[in-house]
Amino acid sequence: HSLTQVADLYPNAAGVLVTAGGEGAAYCFRTATKTEHTGFVPVFKLDAVDTTGAGDAFTAGFLYKLLKVSTGDWVRVGVGMGYMSGMGLVC
Repeated sequence: HSLTQVADLYPNAAGVLVTAGGEGAAYCFRTATKTEHTGFVPVFKLDAVDTTGAGDAFTAGFLYKLLKVSTGDWVRVGVGMGYMSGMGLVC
């Protein structure tokens, strides 16, 4: 299924977010007026120190920005936080 098709299965959900580990994250979010924002944010290429907690850091960055800024930035910040975690730059 495409993300749009998956989002259609959950009409009351604001969107769908799929993380793809070392590849990045894909998203499909809809506004109240059904305007759709879809995309894919690739990971930053890195020589990981330790990826333990990278997914948790992604989620933290995503949720923080979800409360603060526009749609596209949510996923970019999440990917960035996962990168920083993998590089040992955040605890």
